[in-house]
Formats: sequence, C-alpha cells, structure tokens
Amino acid sequence: RQDVRGGDSNEDALRVQTRLHQLKYVYGTDGNFGDNTVIATLPSEPFVEIGLTLRKSVFAGKHCLVSSHGNYNGGGHYIGGYIPNPWNYGRGGYETTPRSNGYSIHTADRLIAAWRKLAEEL
Repeated sequence: RQDVRGGDSNEDALRVQTRLHQLKYVYGTDGNFGDNTVIATLPSEPFVEIGLTLRKSVFAGKHCLVSSHGNYNGGGHYIGGYIPNPWNYGRGGYETTPRSNGYSIHTADRLIAAWRKLAEEL
C-alpha cells in the first residue's frame, strides 16, 4: 500500500498518482461522456478548494467530476482524514489536528501538481 503522508517528497506523491494512473484509477472518458469529460479521484476528504482547483484550473474547459472517499480519521495504520490547503494550518479547527489529519502540510499541493502532470497526458 502506498500513501502520501508527512515527510514524503513531491516525487513520492507523483509516483503514487502515476501508479494509480497505470492501474486505470485515473479515467479520461470517451464514448457516452464525450472526450471533454474527466473523472478525477482524490483520497480521503480533501477540502473543497482542492476539487475546485482541479475543476477550474487543471481541467479548465472540460467537464470534471471530482470524487473522493473519506475513511477513518488519519490515525493508526489506516490512511484517511482531511486534506486541508496549506493556508488552513494554524487557523484553528479540528481538520488540521493530528487526530483528523495524518497528512503533510504539502499534500494538497502535491496532489494538485500530480494531477497537472497527468492532465498533460490526457
């Protein structure tokens, strides 16, 4: 199992997303949806701004469905919890605490960067 957690490099985040792409977890759609539609998946519970960045910036001009799956709370050996934007850290709230978020402060930026690179291939 691969994950993007605190201390992982940008290369690790890109490696995980690239591997998911190779395993067909990244879908460029055609046929019934048309070639102008993309389904972008994200792990855990990303803040809404991450999905909006994917829709409005990374896949601008395309129909983009952003899907995520929230599981557990980020503790223990499970992967899960919230994925906040970097600027949300230090602003208060439980979403950026270790109990609710086991990810690096850079995870949102790493996921967006990985999607930008994959978008160039679609």
